[in-house]
Amino acid sequence: MKISVVIIAKNEASCIQKCIGSALEITQDVIVVDTGSTDDTVEISRKNNARTFLTEWNGYGEARNMGATKALYDWVFSLDADEIISKELASELLDLREPEQHVICKIKRRVFWGNKKINYGSWRGDSVVRLYNKQFTQWDSRAVHEQIEAGKASVLSLKNPIDHHTVKSLADFTNKQIHYAQLWALEANKKNKRSNYFKQLFSPVFDFLQGYIFRLGILDGLEGFWIATTSAFYTYLKYAILMDLQKRK
Repeated sequence: MKISVVIIAKNEASCIQKCIGSALEITQDVIVVDTGSTDDTVEISRKNNARTFLTEWNGYGEARNMGATKALYDWVFSLDADEIISKELASELLDLREPEQHVICKIKRRVFWGNKKINYGSWRGDSVVRLYNKQFTQWDSRAVHEQIEAGKASVLSLKNPIDHHTVKSLADFTNKQIHYAQLWALEANKKNKRSNYFKQLFSPVFDFLQGYIFRLGILDGLEGFWIATTSAFYTYLKYAILMDLQKRK
């Protein structure tokens, strides 16, 4: 089975080399789509044998689709720069018989806060569709939380995970949440979704309780508390920004 790996990146000099290295375990066709880095991401990518393309920021979905157009093969594995194909997953992919074109592959993510694996809370059981045939489907155009346009696809769940090193520091992760909340609110405003004070006040409280108490995030220690807190902050902020956009309209 021939696979191309498409990695989207912006200012990921600290982790892009490991990401590319893991991709090279399964293919020689590695594409990096850079959406405006000001650090050494592009230089590092090119030095590590990734075909690297520069594009303006038009959302995660558009960046993934742009990378897929550059892929040599029809089967595309989509990665973020802070994700690594685990050794176990690489072996599984190398042994995988090519599915029918309409099959999309769902893959679990093993999530880390720094070097600590997170076992509970809202991150437990995280899985994403990342392997698909570009002749059958593509990503939707949402700026954030983009998804594969599944249609009549059949879903194949792989056994082994991607390692997701999503947090470099609390400050970095908080900034990411602010950025994602802004993107979500802009997208929701375009679709005329509505916010109100009830959503702003009570959705974050429910989000915190669900992750920290009901899904046992408390068992992940201080990191579990930070995850639940920043998740609640993200939920509050996206509705607050959306309400502000509504008032400006």
